[in-house]
Amino acid sequence: MTSIKNEQLLCTLIEPHVTEKTMKASESNIHVFKVRIDATKLQIRDACNFLYGAAPLSVKTMVYKPVAKRNMRGTKTVQRYKKALVRFSDAVSIDINQKISEV
Repeated sequence: MTSIKNEQLLCTLIEPHVTEKTMKASESNIHVFKVRIDATKLQIRDACNFLYGAAPLSVKTMVYKPVAKRNMRGTKTVQRYKKALVRFSDAVSIDINQKISEV
């Protein structure tokens, strides 16, 4: 049963969401991830604890709606996604890119 739970935790975090704004937030130990649409805050907390070995202080989530973007060939719809802001304590130092690439 634990192997099934571990697989679900690994599938919860899709990828780190890297922009200029999120890199600035990571200096204050707030890391941003794209997560599954149906993931809850508790599942995100458990997944971060499982992957990085550090319990987050808080988890905030946002759901982005699909948006139609125009280009010269017509329109393209960007899929909806969920983003999670995970705040760790100041004593914890994690490297997002290293852990995701190892798994």
